[in-house]
Amino acid sequence: MATAQTKHHDYHLVDPSPWPVVGSISAFIMAVGAITWMHHMFSAAPIIFGVGTVGVLYTMASWWGDVIRKPSTRATTPASCSCITATA
Repeated sequence: MATAQTKHHDYHLVDPSPWPVVGSISAFIMAVGAITWMHHMFSAAPIIFGVGTVGVLYTMASWWGDVIRKPSTRATTPASCSCITATA
């Protein structure tokens, strides 16, 4: 019954991902930490910069992990796989 409600497209629709939001928040924290560190505003600025950097690196690793895992876990349409398969 659930398959009757799904739409099949000739093009690829990506699933919603949390990584753009997590990455942008981490980048903002990293930028605030870098700015406050360069202006010597308070002593915890390097820690804030480090937390932001770790967040950005975690986002990159997780996002690429999702990209690598996706083709092996979900079925794709022939139109989205045409560039991957070799034609001879």
